[in-house]
Amino acid sequence: MLKLKKIGIILLLMMMSLLVVACGGDKSEGEKTANEVVKDEIVYANFRDIRDLNPHNYAGELYAQNILYEGLVKISPKGEIVPSLAESWEISEDGKEYTFHLRKGVLFSDGEKFDANAVKANFDAIMDNKDRHGWLEGVRLFNKFEVVDENTFKIYLNEPYFPMMIELGVIRPFRFVSPKAFKNGTTKDGVNEYIGTGPYVLKQNTVDQEAIFEVNEKYWGEKSKVKTIRVKVIPDGQKFFI
Repeated sequence: MLKLKKIGIILLLMMMSLLVVACGGDKSEGEKTANEVVKDEIVYANFRDIRDLNPHNYAGELYAQNILYEGLVKISPKGEIVPSLAESWEISEDGKEYTFHLRKGVLFSDGEKFDANAVKANFDAIMDNKDRHGWLEGVRLFNKFEVVDENTFKIYLNEPYFPMMIELGVIRPFRFVSPKAFKNGTTKDGVNEYIGTGPYVLKQNTVDQEAIFEVNEKYWGEKSKVKTIRVKVIPDGQKFFI
């Protein structure tokens, strides 16, 4: 406990130092320095490798899956359900039908089109391995999936389930992989590549050493100012603060 408190104090002091530097001097100098703090590369130390980043399984690092893949909705920092690849949605009065209206013009990072067919392919792949997702009640309640048109997708439940939108917003398994990356038409046994619609792509991975993520140039949303995220694997946690 004492060690954690010391680490917290160190981090707090570092943050305060950055604020002092950014705010020091006259206004123009302060603005310039604050802008300079935003770098185009982040180096992140982690105690283990990113591992398998197939979002339909649970072996990989969540932070990495979160920047590679997106789902229909996501959970905001305030805990609210907000749009992601679905711009809007309706829930039937009986609570058993969910209709999602998808964003248009979205591409996977391999250039493949994101549409309702891709969404259905991913949900079907998830259900191919549904026993793996038994911790999610919604998986048990899925009745069928329907492609209404290119940009409209429907989920039918066997019975109403209030937390359904929350479950759809978690990082895994309801994130979408390019169907071209599936193995034998599904993801149960892995994927050929880690291809999503998220803000970053995995550019390079040296197992147990380093992973490099770069901005997805095909990303539909606002591109991050941080162009590169470099993850260094440092097995001994003590080395983080040397």
